[in-house]
Amino acid sequence: MAGRAEAANNTRPGSSLTAAFARAVELGANAVEADVCVTKDGHFVVWHDADPGGTAALARQSSREELAYVPDVPTLGSRWRRPVAELTLAEFRAHFGYCRRKGDLPATDAPPEVPANTLEELCEWADRDERLEHVFPDVNLVPSQVDRALELLDFARDRVSGAGARKTLSYHYLSPQREVLEALGESCSARPLSRRLDVHADFEFPGVLRVARKLGFRHVSMGVGRRSWKEFRPGRIFATRPPGRRAPARRDAWTPSSSGRSTSPSGSKNSCGSASTEY
Repeated sequence: MAGRAEAANNTRPGSSLTAAFARAVELGANAVEADVCVTKDGHFVVWHDADPGGTAALARQSSREELAYVPDVPTLGSRWRRPVAELTLAEFRAHFGYCRRKGDLPATDAPPEVPANTLEELCEWADRDERLEHVFPDVNLVPSQVDRALELLDFARDRVSGAGARKTLSYHYLSPQREVLEALGESCSARPLSRRLDVHADFEFPGVLRVARKLGFRHVSMGVGRRSWKEFRPGRIFATRPPGRRAPARRDAWTPSSSGRSTSPSGSKNSCGSASTEY
């Protein structure tokens, strides 16, 4: 599975994220994971950090992840250096994107070398590339954006059931926000999802299975980032074969290796750090 890290290492100046994901598919990935934010005027964009001033966002901007390309955002003090939710799509695309790693914070408000894509653009590309089997939108929407999260679920419904939808492509909606998941769960109960669309409870903290079951979700995504591998491994094993239940129909894993790539049970290339399963 190709995630943000794989895309960043495959990006080229004047290119796009979709082109970078396409390169990952050429290397053997059959799935992509893309972080999603929403703009002030309601457009979903492929972007990881909803707030460029966050601690993790600053670390990424300063090349702490050691990827070939880093987020290219407005300089400190710029009027455009604001959360994605406070910018229109036009403003966001004019000032946010990616640039070649420089070792420190980008210090210019010039247009980014590589512009960010909308989620719709990513999905249009995914529909065309028949080698791709799965898209995992990792939705970075908070409880105050529940309405937008439900709009995104409707968008995903349309992608898998609309005229011309590719029958071999599935979408897996990931959310780490309990309040958002509660609203998504209510929507799914009122209007069951297509077999090519599911919603995952996506948590990096212990207890994901308990929370997922309480909320009624059959799909979970468990990150190792907030705990040691020793703590993470038992939960991963329990999720993939819980007592008294049959083995999961599908397991998706993206875990880092020393070379930056590893191979999942399905043979796809990986570049992130979590394990996802249906239980």
